[in-house]
Amino acid sequence: MKKIFLALIVVCFAVSPSWALIMNGSFELGNYPVANPPLTTLNTGSPDLSGWTIGGSIDWVGSYWPAADGVKSIDLAGTGFGWISQTFDTVAGNLYHVTFFMAGNPAGGDPIKDLFVNAGSNASNYSFDITGKSLFYMGWEQKLFDFTAISNKTTLTFVSLEGSSPFGPALDNIQVAAVPIPAAAWLLGSGMVGLVVIRRRKVS
Repeated sequence: MKKIFLALIVVCFAVSPSWALIMNGSFELGNYPVANPPLTTLNTGSPDLSGWTIGGSIDWVGSYWPAADGVKSIDLAGTGFGWISQTFDTVAGNLYHVTFFMAGNPAGGDPIKDLFVNAGSNASNYSFDITGKSLFYMGWEQKLFDFTAISNKTTLTFVSLEGSSPFGPALDNIQVAAVPIPAAAWLLGSGMVGLVVIRRRKVS
């Protein structure tokens, strides 16, 4: 009996996603200026944004506009083109689920903000229309995609496609999780529960 319940516990943990693969997905951690400006520009190689590698130029946004999660977010165009990336542990061949919130700097530039995302087997473009948006209402939208890991390390990269424009796509609340095993596992667990119930009835 105890072995059956132990197996059930193992199944439950196996199908429960873990969102801890990405560090600092909401950009709350790091060396933000003590003076707490509305935003601060970070350039290639800056160590200030914890967990992330920075290329080109980005804006780490504080009070300039409301974040999707917490109080900080990212504009992928600081003084111009920028990108961020983070490498994390994966299992080759396994499927992973990525979610993130996207908006766009509504202060100028092309009204359609374009973003390129790459991870493992997946490379995708995303767009956001700032029409009707403002620094008080960003209109954050959740985006999602799946990728298959091709090695034991995967790098997730977000790139602004706005060229030299300082008004780029905005990012917040990035999360990555291993995709749970198929629903058949739940059926297996349910069947095991049924067997336990039947066995207990026969004993009683």
